[in-house]
Amino acid sequence: MTTIVLAEADRLLSDLMLLGLGRLRPACRVLAAADGEAAVQFVRQHQPQLVLLDILLPKMNGLAVMRELRADAALRRIPVIVISSLGFRETVEQAARGGARDFILKPFDLGLLLGKVQKALDEASQPAVVG
Repeated sequence: MTTIVLAEADRLLSDLMLLGLGRLRPACRVLAAADGEAAVQFVRQHQPQLVLLDILLPKMNGLAVMRELRADAALRRIPVIVISSLGFRETVEQAARGGARDFILKPFDLGLLLGKVQKALDEASQPAVVG
């Protein structure tokens, strides 16, 4: 089963995203982390196919989470979509340099989020082309 780690400190927003992600087909298991340390633990333990990551997280911010993931050879290829209210150009560039495959600015349209998640999952399931 496809697994997604969702790292979002805002409980209401996390619940909304969980409901939306429940509509994906095929169904996905979504593990919700309320802080950065829990997100890293979930990723290490479950090796998800995708991480949805806020930047403003307690204990460890999202940029630090990405650094942890990218430093681990077993986790560095897991795609990360950053979802943040910090839409400053510098923040978006930091996320991209940190390895984010996409950046969604809060507030966002749930359909946009689901479309980007589905695209990332579809691309991750494609076999790598060598050559």
